[in-house]
Amino acid sequence: MKHWKEIVIIFSVVLLYGNTINNGFVLDDFSAIVENRFVQSGTDGISEIFTSHYRKGYWSNPGDLYRPLVLTSFAIEHQFSDGGASFHHILNIVFYALLGLLLYWLTSNWFKNENKYLPLTITLLFLFHPIHTEVVANIKSRDELLSLLFVLSSLLCYSKYMKNKSVVSLVLVGVSFMLALLSKESSIVFIAIIPLTGWFFYDQKKNDLLKIIGVLVVPVITFLLLRSNALEDQNETVPVTISFLSDDPMNTFLLSGYHLMLYLYKLVFPFSLASQYAEFYAGASSTVLLFGGLGILFHGVLLFYGIKWILQKKIIGFAIIWYLITTILHSNLVLVIGTQFGERLLFTPSIAFCMLVGVYIFKLTKEKSEKVTVGVIGVLLLVYSFTVVQRNTEWESNAVLYAADVENQPESAMLNYWHSLELTNNKYLNTLSASNKTRALNDALDYLNAAIKLKPNYGDAEAQIGLVYYKLGRNDEALPYFKKSISTGKGNVSTLNNMAAIYFAKNDFENAKLYYEQAVTIDPYFKDAWGNLGITYAQLNDLVNAERVFLRAIELSPNNAQLYFYMGMTLNQMGKATEAVPFFEKAFVLDPSLNK
Repeated sequence: MKHWKEIVIIFSVVLLYGNTINNGFVLDDFSAIVENRFVQSGTDGISEIFTSHYRKGYWSNPGDLYRPLVLTSFAIEHQFSDGGASFHHILNIVFYALLGLLLYWLTSNWFKNENKYLPLTITLLFLFHPIHTEVVANIKSRDELLSLLFVLSSLLCYSKYMKNKSVVSLVLVGVSFMLALLSKESSIVFIAIIPLTGWFFYDQKKNDLLKIIGVLVVPVITFLLLRSNALEDQNETVPVTISFLSDDPMNTFLLSGYHLMLYLYKLVFPFSLASQYAEFYAGASSTVLLFGGLGILFHGVLLFYGIKWILQKKIIGFAIIWYLITTILHSNLVLVIGTQFGERLLFTPSIAFCMLVGVYIFKLTKEKSEKVTVGVIGVLLLVYSFTVVQRNTEWESNAVLYAADVENQPESAMLNYWHSLELTNNKYLNTLSASNKTRALNDALDYLNAAIKLKPNYGDAEAQIGLVYYKLGRNDEALPYFKKSISTGKGNVSTLNNMAAIYFAKNDFENAKLYYEQAVTIDPYFKDAWGNLGITYAQLNDLVNAERVFLRAIELSPNNAQLYFYMGMTLNQMGKATEAVPFFEKAFVLDPSLNK
């Protein structure tokens, strides 16, 4: 069969990631899709997407990311789907399969004089590598998928140009590169890698080099202009921090070295995976910093030998340079970015690893029988596949993901906090018996205290501790945490509402009124707080304000029977019995049990 290798690639992707189709939305899927107003507008939101920073559809804070192609793909999918996650997951699988095909065709051009099965081996190693589960199973990581997809397309088009010198192929290089940039900014590093492949794998002349540089510069300039236009209307900008100008440059430098070593470790041993790793908010240990120093030294050696070997046109040199160039932007060695470490950031660099593993498997088994080569590859892929399929199940939901990841990375303050949020979620708590509910809340307290130990003065976690105590009925313990979170700016309208409820339960209606009023002032659409404020005014016998507030509460919650009933009671107390009748009638229609 002529195209059996392509069929193997497609079948492998479906086999590996088919079990993600029924997974839900997790992590940043909510900010990128579910709660992004531009994406939720479908195709009508595309114009806003291309003229705004990446997160503007989700929040009002300033941003410095510009990835319109990714959000556009989500908006189009939303337009033609039921709003669930399955369609997005299916398309992630499709894009991953397409990426696999491109990688196979590209490496077939690059390694045409090597073993005929080397390109397929490199491709399968890449597709099966467990470090990619975050990219494929997490819909939001479409940016990584599309970026590499179009980068490989650009490289393949350049490969064709080097063979046929076709202007069309050269134009397609530029078009593909532009699409890669619109998917993720870090694609810009391929302005160096694409010409490098022409020199390394082909007989690239000076004229070819000038042409390809010209073709690549045009989309870069275009992208930067589009990005500048999208970011220019912000009231404030996101500061760019250069590593050696950070508050503690040595610590930043050594932590970067540690994470660089961790990236290499996860490439070789892609197990115990997690969506978040230790953040070192309270400072890194001397052991971590020691490994960081060794990491910087080791990568310096890699750079030296990478340059030496690539000049000798050795594939190990090309792979090392590919890896270093594609790693530099997220290493925090040059610029401090918002992420210290992320498995998804190994997506593009891992191609170098897979090339080297594939090449050396064939070299080391060259004198052996073909069965030995196949056996080594088969065992590796089998181990990878079990890890991938199992890891995919952990991406089912935030609750499942955080529960698994906090066990693998207990030193992460964020994972401890996120897991506590899932344990205290009302939807989850309502499924439990009273004893199990208490156990879940106490477990949440343990995770929150762990988070604060790892990140001192963690305001969000302190606010959450107050909420847990409140749900446990330990109101006196909840109040100090609520007050502290409000004073530090980490509390929110729900915190104010809960504080007011505690004071209300103590019959301290003046303080209850104070906090309910603050809540509705901050959020005029906070339904629960408006209703609670009306009841509080009624308890204070301030019936005029109670009437006003209940009318506002009914406006926001027109199907809440209790609000109509309370409004009727208030009007009765004010001597407006006739005006109270329609409110009582509406309450009894909505909830007949009130008519007793």
